[in-house]
Amino acid sequence: MPPVHRTARERACAQILEKLVSGELPPGTHLSEVQLSKAFGLSRAPIREAIGELSSRGWLDMVPGLGAYVKAPDRRELRELYECREALECLAVELAVERIAPRQLHQLAGSVAQMGEVIARVERDRLERFDDAAALAWMEADLQLHQTLIEAAANRKLASALSSLHV
Repeated sequence: MPPVHRTARERACAQILEKLVSGELPPGTHLSEVQLSKAFGLSRAPIREAIGELSSRGWLDMVPGLGAYVKAPDRRELRELYECREALECLAVELAVERIAPRQLHQLAGSVAQMGEVIARVERDRLERFDDAAALAWMEADLQLHQTLIEAAANRKLASALSSLHV
């Protein structure tokens, strides 16, 4: 599968999101543009844009005069987000089955193969759970799989709705 080229903002967003999901940035943590910029090797502009995007998606709280903080979603909010995402992703799969292009089918096969490689490595190394490298590889393959399915659904409104429910 060809490499996915992403903008600096997209890379910053993915890296911050990875730290949020992994718990490396727990709820209540203040996000410093300077520190994230140094950690990711990016300028502050894409970090700022990524923080704005993640705030609009509900991952961060913006406090005037103080900056961005990791949001602590409550159980109800998480349940509602996952319920919506599940319903919309099922629709995306139904549409994708009818509309998928050969290139997209090849991308899906590549993502599934990458996920299989991660599982095989975890089993081979007898890990009780994913280590950081395995977790990152899994997340990247999973993200690519979901993005390909959404693209194959060929429905911009559906893609927009799913994008707003980043869970």
